[in-house]
Amino acid sequence: MNEIAEENAVPRVAASGPIVGVVVHGRGAVVTRRIAVEGPLPTGPFDLVIGKITPLADPGSVRVTLPEAGRALVGVNARMVVPASDTGPGPSVELVESLSRQIDRLHDREGALKERVKRLQAALVTPSDDKALRVDGPAKRVRTALLLTAVIGDTVASIDRRIVDLRLELERVTRERDAAQLEDLQTSGPDRMGEAHPTRAFDLRIAAGEQPIESIELSYAIPYAAKWWPQYTLRLTESGTQATLAIEALVAQRTGEDWSQVPIGLSTASIIFDATLPKLPSLRLGKRQPPDNRGFREAPTGGEQLFESYDSFRGRIDHAPMPKAGSRMAPRDDVTVDMDDSRAYDDETGNVAQEAMYARMEMAPAAPPAPSAAPQGMAQPMRARKSAPSMFGAVADAISEPVASAAYAIGGMMGGGGDAGRGSYAPDNGVPSMDPGDDWLEFDSLVMGGRDSSDRGRLRRRPPEGGLPESELFDAQESARRMNLTDPSVSRGLFDYRYDSDGSVRIPADGRLHRIAILTRPAESRLEWRSVPLVDPAVYREAVLSNPFASPLLAGPVDVFSEGQLVTTTQIQRVDSGGSMRVGLGVDERIRIARNVRMVEESAGLLGGRRELIHDVEIELRSGLGADATVEVIDRVPVTSDDHVNIELVHEQPNGSSYDQKELDHPVEGGRRWKVKLGAGDRKTIEVRYQVTLRSKDELVGGNRRG
Repeated sequence: MNEIAEENAVPRVAASGPIVGVVVHGRGAVVTRRIAVEGPLPTGPFDLVIGKITPLADPGSVRVTLPEAGRALVGVNARMVVPASDTGPGPSVELVESLSRQIDRLHDREGALKERVKRLQAALVTPSDDKALRVDGPAKRVRTALLLTAVIGDTVASIDRRIVDLRLELERVTRERDAAQLEDLQTSGPDRMGEAHPTRAFDLRIAAGEQPIESIELSYAIPYAAKWWPQYTLRLTESGTQATLAIEALVAQRTGEDWSQVPIGLSTASIIFDATLPKLPSLRLGKRQPPDNRGFREAPTGGEQLFESYDSFRGRIDHAPMPKAGSRMAPRDDVTVDMDDSRAYDDETGNVAQEAMYARMEMAPAAPPAPSAAPQGMAQPMRARKSAPSMFGAVADAISEPVASAAYAIGGMMGGGGDAGRGSYAPDNGVPSMDPGDDWLEFDSLVMGGRDSSDRGRLRRRPPEGGLPESELFDAQESARRMNLTDPSVSRGLFDYRYDSDGSVRIPADGRLHRIAILTRPAESRLEWRSVPLVDPAVYREAVLSNPFASPLLAGPVDVFSEGQLVTTTQIQRVDSGGSMRVGLGVDERIRIARNVRMVEESAGLLGGRRELIHDVEIELRSGLGADATVEVIDRVPVTSDDHVNIELVHEQPNGSSYDQKELDHPVEGGRRWKVKLGAGDRKTIEVRYQVTLRSKDELVGGNRRG
């Protein structure tokens, strides 16, 4: 039974539902939920409240689908729900942070004990007081020095034992922290965030009626919080005659919602796309043309005022006075030899922690650097100086974080995406504004610089690859770059495509790469061998297969398995629907190839006025395979543009065909290609003879011998 509450004479019915579908776009994702409505509903208008939605959901992207012949949807209202309790991380994050703080305290204690040992060892006791020697005598002074030395030695030995215990404790806590970090990485995003965090709720106003509503579908977009890269797996069986090609993807998402066992679709389209319709000017003879009405509006002035409170707070923190000597928090300059002072050094709030904090505070500079002069006509923000770590650093960062969030929220309302290398725009008072280019009219690609950026308070364009503010998917993008993955927007061409998975997948909201399977289809395949002995004396094996999918294959890496064994990982370029692709399988050592060249120089022409350079090229192939194979051999006959040089192909066995290499976008001239069929253990030879004729007084650059 749903809970019904009266508010403003309109009943409110709470409902919820799981995620039943996700479509990941080039920059973001569209999530679909199926909301179950149970129990009797009011016959009059009421609000269906759907809560616990990620706060990253775009309020303007909500789409609601009601069942046919049901009630009508009057309106949708989006609101942010702020919990009454204090926000905090989830249990896994809190455990990692607690163990990390404990490790820091152990390091501080160990460092303080080592410093104390160093000071004790430096305190040498020597009987050098002449007056004490005359009064007490040398023997008593020596006994006193030996006694104090023994006391210091026992104290140092006791401290060394405590340092050993601290190191053992540090190793134990470090192992616990590493295990907690591993468990935290495997924890879902909502569990890591905790319960007391802001969420978004959608209020659906349903019109009056008596028709029941069993379920509705609610979809919303989450910009920039998800990204994917294509990847493939090719499995060859039956000596390469049977193939299975699988479209896979590496997906990273930090939407705040785990996608558990839901069908997923991958789209090359972007959620945010600006399409500006062209405006055709009117031609009026004899009249002045009116100026174009552009959509540009100057940004409001006073963007720096957003950071005044932040700068004032950081200034007070950085210039906070040191506690007076003798106070409870004052650093100790003296060293007292105490045989039983372990409690003072084992207490978390003892002098060791105080000395460690003040040692860090003394590293901070005395005054902030003077701001550099800004060029005329440019806005120069007041940057808060970054001091050395201090006891107030964490507090300052924690308090200043809402300021950065507010600055992002203002910029985030205008969207993201674009080129950050274009600089930023900020009008100044008294300076004429300059009308920017059309790229600055894409308002959803403009963001405002944050508190620590060089252009804070000013608009700038987001990088073209998109991504979340503050680089939430930075680790995933860096991993994709190291893996040489290709962004789907690069090879999609002029059209966008969508790939829907055959089954359900699970992708947690942890911002890391997750490999998922999308589609698997059988494909027609055959093996071919190719060699260019002029460049490399090796024979390469390739699998040639047609695209078995109705959509094109985007550029990406392919893991190739042959008879269940991983052979190689290679790259493929875009393959259109119905096209064919070649996948390299590496060098096949079972087929050998050797290329030998012989050159004979002869005189020709009347009175020996010309020379003939006869080149004989022999390419020998030997097969060690147990089956037939067709090897494509590519070679080249020299070409010339000199009128005094003539090159002629004299003999060729077997006959070949011309080859221009245009399919690789690197055309060549004079190329020759032969397809040699080799039986099991067979050996064949390609014979080529060409003749170069030139004047007897000339010589080819680099030598007359070619090949």
